[in-house]
Amino acid sequence: VLMGLGSLQSGNLAQVLQGLVTLLQVTGSFGKPGGGMATLYGNGNYEPLIRSMVKELGLEGIVSINPPTGDVRSVIRDNHIFVYPSPYEPAFSQSILESLGSGRAVVCRKTAGIRKYFREDSILGVMPMNEKNLAEKLSWIIANRSKTEEIALKGKEIILKRFSFENFMSQ
Repeated sequence: VLMGLGSLQSGNLAQVLQGLVTLLQVTGSFGKPGGGMATLYGNGNYEPLIRSMVKELGLEGIVSINPPTGDVRSVIRDNHIFVYPSPYEPAFSQSILESLGSGRAVVCRKTAGIRKYFREDSILGVMPMNEKNLAEKLSWIIANRSKTEEIALKGKEIILKRFSFENFMSQ
């Protein structure tokens, strides 16, 4: 599980981290060597708070907190689910497009831009982005692995068709 934390504010970190905890609980990965690993990327004023919450929840062995990286290819390759927990309304971020284009399942807010380009069967949209909805979506992903993989592939097809360089040049 890869979580992009770049746009979070400290006010909703507890909700997002609780969604992560829920995902890990559902997979039964607590305390198991090689169990589900969650990788968080981002930094800023909220980083000490996240580290404190991870420690308080006893998740140091399961949750990895990393600074932003330019090695996006490796990060996406090494993770299967991308969670973009922003509560804001940007159309979509580059990291969402990169993850979709790599055939990864993407959980993000159902913004107007997401709804415009992606059908319900091609992205794992959450609306509104809050603890309850994120936890439900993450639990659904774990219970429906093959369906999640189908959704990820449909998202990739849309990226290759609508956002390719060839498509851009033909318009």
